Amino acid sequence: MQKQALKIKVFPYFIRVVFIAVLLFFIGEGTFSEENKSVNKLSDFTANDLFPFLIKPLNIDFFLPIPLKYPHPVIKIEFKHKEKINFNEPSIVGAGKMSFRKLSFFLEKYNPKLSKRKARRIAKIYIEESKKENINWDVAFTQMCLETGYLTFGGDVKPGQNNFSGLGVVSKGISGNTFSSIRLGIRAHIQHLKAYASFDKIHGKIIDARFRFVKRGCVKKLNDLSGTWAMDKNYGKKIKSLLHRLYALKSS
Repeated sequence: MQKQALKIKVFPYFIRVVFIAVLLFFIGEGTFSEENKSVNKLSDFTANDLFPFLIKPLNIDFFLPIPLKYPHPVIKIEFKHKEKINFNEPSIVGAGKMSFRKLSFFLEKYNPKLSKRKARRIAKIYIEESKKENINWDVAFTQMCLETGYLTFGGDVKPGQNNFSGLGVVSKGISGNTFSSIRLGIRAHIQHLKAYASFDKIHGKIIDARFRFVKRGCVKKLNDLSGTWAMDKNYGKKIKSLLHRLYALKSS
């Protein structure tokens, strides 16, 4: 008798859960995150009205009823309205032009507490992993500097997570994904950037758990990262500003 009563209670609940999951899939593109930021305006309205609650994703992927706003990167870059960035905007796809010494010097300049050995190691790995996927390491490296505050990590992501691009950080208080090594964390970053900028196949195993949520090839220019990778409308401009500073090191 008790088993029968339990079935009666559980079955309608299960039906409701399945119905909501299916509904969310069609009105909200099936997932949460910075990668699926309101592709469909109707989904934002409907989901927010029907389901005014939030499921915190922690380090795993959930179906969410409402889109989450990706928090701003750690570093704050002040823009001067009259500032002119005098360089041709680099492509996200393709080779970078800076050596690992220039990259590491740039990192050390803005984070004096960082050891030269670690700065060079990270710079080398960024170049190596970017070459594998044909991604511009200048872009990837400066994006890392933006996201981590030149590896000072002042936000929810901690240094030991080896998360250099805010992967999985979908709201304040969420620490995001953790990787077992620096190389794997950088590789996940490069894979994620490639997902946005290219339709080409990933070389080797995909370790970026959020790769499948990205609309492949949706980013053509750096400004396209604003509102896709991050909600910050100046996100792409901030990366370009850092690139301008990086390229200025040539004459230093």
